[in-house]
Amino acid sequence: MRPLPEARVPPPRGPVSASLFRYLLDLELERANRLRYCVSLVCLTPDLEDSEDDLGLTRTITRAALRQLRRTDLGTTLSRGVVGLLLVDTDPRMLAQILDRAANARVPEGRRFVRGRQVVSVSVGASCYPITAPDRVTLLHEASQLMQRARREGGDRLILPPLPVSI
Repeated sequence: MRPLPEARVPPPRGPVSASLFRYLLDLELERANRLRYCVSLVCLTPDLEDSEDDLGLTRTITRAALRQLRRTDLGTTLSRGVVGLLLVDTDPRMLAQILDRAANARVPEGRRFVRGRQVVSVSVGASCYPITAPDRVTLLHEASQLMQRARREGGDRLILPPLPVSI
């Protein structure tokens, strides 16, 4: 009798639902805790007035970001106008470089996306388990708060949490 082939499910290439994203985030945090690696959560939002918020633009940003990241990374629309990206096994010291490279590969102007004839910038905040956030709730909260701070400070910027001196 031959052994059964190993089942392999390829990771999704497009955005996943918010509920699936949170479920996979929980699983990834458990695995990261067991195997001792970092998981980063990135929140980003288009720099638009709330009345201009556009679900199509949010989906476009999610897809564009995922095309520039690894196949193991996930993306979703977390809430109205907020994109969430899960970056697996990402060194927090390299996070700014990774996100800038992804943004610049998409459009030469940096963290900007085209909406009709309008170029829209994005505000980005990030957090890293276990370095800056000890659990999922803190991870989500910190990334969201830093994203909102980036937007308050004029938008079109990335704000990362301060890293401890020794990591």
